Amino acid sequence: MRDNTLSVLKGIGILLVVLGHVGLENTEGWSKGVHDFIYMFHMPLFFIASGYFFTASNIDFKFDFFKRKINSLYIPFVKWSLIFLLLHNAFFILGILNENYGWKGNGTRYYDIRTILVSIIFHS
Repeated sequence: MRDNTLSVLKGIGILLVVLGHVGLENTEGWSKGVHDFIYMFHMPLFFIASGYFFTASNIDFKFDFFKRKINSLYIPFVKWSLIFLLLHNAFFILGILNENYGWKGNGTRYYDIRTILVSIIFHS
């Protein structure tokens, strides 16, 4: 029978990372206290829980390890980045993305074909 304790711990770590990055640092009072508390341990918790299952034998064959990481991390990253890049304008039209809200108060804009091509070529 599988013990899900570390999976739950990783899930809690993921949630704390998300909570730590939702902009609570710009507020005062209770939210600022929650932000400071989460930042004391959220990343170490996530890395320790994730690294618990890592063994050195996983990298004995460096080429195979590298190939597995490319297939499990880089290819999905590129695939989803391209999907979201191509859906960006649809999200903009639907109001999911807009010019008023975004990272650090900077919104986004409607992408022209040049911006899309430059993003595909230089950011993938």
